[in-house]
Amino acid sequence: MEPYLSNMKADYDQLVPVSDGLYKSLSLHLEFKKAKKGELLKRVGEVEKCSRYICYGFVGTYSMAEGVPVLQNIFQATDAVFDAHSYITAEKTNTEIRVISETAYFEFSKIDETWVVGKFPEFAKLGIEINHRIQQRKDMQNAILRLGFRKGYSLFCKLIPGIQDCLHYQDWVHLFNSSERTVSRVLNQISRPGS
Repeated sequence: MEPYLSNMKADYDQLVPVSDGLYKSLSLHLEFKKAKKGELLKRVGEVEKCSRYICYGFVGTYSMAEGVPVLQNIFQATDAVFDAHSYITAEKTNTEIRVISETAYFEFSKIDETWVVGKFPEFAKLGIEINHRIQQRKDMQNAILRLGFRKGYSLFCKLIPGIQDCLHYQDWVHLFNSSERTVSRVLNQISRPGS
């Protein structure tokens, strides 16, 4: 856990530097977890009660469409993932959070976050910067997704290195809101030698 905590501190220090002592206090409220591909971190119809800082691996947010989970966004190392609407409003939502590859993450409960921010106001500023970064990264991802699969696939794989080995064919269809024919054609061209 310690190397991952040091990596998280180094990452967040780029946003807002916080003392080692405060991080030690914070670490008492973080739960280090590992999850396997396919594991659900939040189910549809549940209230979000925590945020998660990804140490390694990929996690996706999904919405349900006619009982089928549809991939919306992907999160990778140094991203924070949670159902923001449910977290803020304490309402049940149609969002599911699922592990896409073997993943390790720190879980930070909403109750502990409220306590830490109340006791150490410095973390409130960091929280604001983390939320800005989440939105910027989602905006970058969504801008690529709007390009369509043909133009966006390679850019998306550069933005999230290694994701091409973790997603199923149907995930790409949903993620890019693309036709199966387009996804099939592009992936076949890429897999052909010399293409």
